[in-house]
Amino acid sequence: ARLFALRNRTLVALLALMQLAILGGALGTYRQGRRAVHAAESARRQAAKKQEAFDFLRALIELARPEGNRGREYTLRELLDRADGFLPEVVRDAEVRAILQGFLGNAYASLGELEQAERDLRAAHGALCDELGDAAPESLQAGMDLGGFQANLGRHAEAEELLTSILAHARNGSSELDPLRLRAEHELGCALVLSARWEQAGELLEGALAGRKQVLGEEHEETLETLGVLGVLWTDERRFEEAERALLQVLDGQRRVLGPDHPRTLTTLNNLATLYADLERHPEAL
Repeated sequence: ARLFALRNRTLVALLALMQLAILGGALGTYRQGRRAVHAAESARRQAAKKQEAFDFLRALIELARPEGNRGREYTLRELLDRADGFLPEVVRDAEVRAILQGFLGNAYASLGELEQAERDLRAAHGALCDELGDAAPESLQAGMDLGGFQANLGRHAEAEELLTSILAHARNGSSELDPLRLRAEHELGCALVLSARWEQAGELLEGALAGRKQVLGEEHEETLETLGVLGVLWTDERRFEEAERALLQVLDGQRRVLGPDHPRTLTTLNNLATLYADLERHPEAL
């Protein structure tokens, strides 16, 4: 994981991510398309869940305000620790609490706080499975976060077992273009690249790429992410021309879509430098 020098202004990114989930993601669209038997009661419950999530965000924002803390600025790590502590008090709904705990786990992971990250990611996944069932979209999303985290730590068997199970659930009765299914293929493909199981990884990633191009478009950040992982895979397989072409396309797209200093853009730049080093094209690698 990368460690950035972050202070309170970086809270904006964390809050934006949570707000996207509250307004249009984890608390809303996962169940889109299901027929509500009791529409009024369902709407009331969803409103209550969103209100709890907003209460949590407000409490987090209050912590970040220097005027409320005698002018002191908290580091992002300190804010996450405080948020992790008061989350159970502010958010009573188990589903909302678990989803927010998963976001905190991902934030800890981005700071390299691996023990805390795993604790939150594992707790979020377990709570959602208990509350909604193993095959619920929310549970699958949380499981993919946990499995991806485990794969990045080199715990390949553990990650692959979890992600294989998630992909089986995601494929059950879904379209080949279902976004959840495409993410499950991407995540398992990434884990298999890390464990050097290249043939299986390539099949999954190429399927995910084709689906994401069709559903999201060629320049969507998730499409570019999958193509970038394929570039790494092709580098490992010594398919250097294909790898270079893919990574240059990803780099160009990420610079325009995400910006030149975005972590994903910098990761692609690093992967391209690794490719050039393998080819002994050292001036380009630098």
